[in-house]
Formats: sequence, structure tokens, C-alpha cells
Amino acid sequence: MVKVKAGTRWASSDGNVFHVMSVAECQDGHTWVHYEQDNINESRTFSCWIDSFVLRFTPILNESRQ
Repeated sequence: MVKVKAGTRWASSDGNVFHVMSVAECQDGHTWVHYEQDNINESRTFSCWIDSFVLRFTPILNESRQ
């Protein structure tokens, strides 16, 4: 499984980019990912189980930020 950690950036199939705000392991054994969409005017945060997250998004690797 791809490593999901805070600060990483991920792309959706429609080209939107999101960054991971936090990853939290719950007592019930599930791991939640909290993330936010980049480059939008209003802040909208989302969360889902880590398994769902890696199915929906692709990690952005070797990105050069300018």
C-alpha cells in the first residue's frame, strides 16, 4: 500500500489536487485520512478511511514546487 502521511499531495481522477492534513488510527482499527483541496477560495476539509482514499487518489511524486 502507498504510504499516506500528512503533508503529501494527491490528485483525483478529474485533476483536482488535495493535500493530506492528518492521518489518525482509531481504536476500532480503521485509519482515517483528513484532507483538503488545494487552490480553492474557501477551505473545505474531507475525511475517509485510508483504503478508500488510496482508491480515489493518486500520489503526486517528485513534484517540483516553485
